[in-house]
Amino acid sequence: PSALYLETYSNLNFRSWGVINTSNDVDYFRFTLTNSGTASITGQVFHVRPCVDMLLTLYNSSSNVLATNNPANLLTASISTSLVAGTYYVAVRNVGEGTPMTAPADGYTPYACDGQFVLTGMIQSVVFPDRFSVFENATNGTPVGTVTIDNPNGWALNYIISDGNPGTTFKLGYTT
Repeated sequence: PSALYLETYSNLNFRSWGVINTSNDVDYFRFTLTNSGTASITGQVFHVRPCVDMLLTLYNSSSNVLATNNPANLLTASISTSLVAGTYYVAVRNVGEGTPMTAPADGYTPYACDGQFVLTGMIQSVVFPDRFSVFENATNGTPVGTVTIDNPNGWALNYIISDGNPGTTFKLGYTT
């Protein structure tokens, strides 16, 4: 699946945000381990009036489900497990609660429930994201770093952040 990288820091902790926009929305996050390690992932709604009943699902790179969590009567979810080296995906979706469409009605559907959430936790042996510092008043065309991106077909795609533009955006150029 198309996925954002978990924003992981040098102390192995991570914090990544997302938004469930519709009842069918699923947000995916990706991380890669260089060696075996433990992953502890907690999802929490981040909203004034939360209504996202979160289901977390952990997949391996072959899309096999390794773990799920959706505690009854809670809007949060968490997964803690040992993993071998490889690439993994965490899916966040809104599932509702109970059986609201059958008598006697109990719970609620995910319909019209949207909101922000945050994933936090710690992952051992994780590959860290690329980070760069851009010097103030750098001249146009000054290279500040190279980001290597893998596409789903496995071909490496390289983009270079070459300069800043008005509105704090960057110009990306590709190399072959």
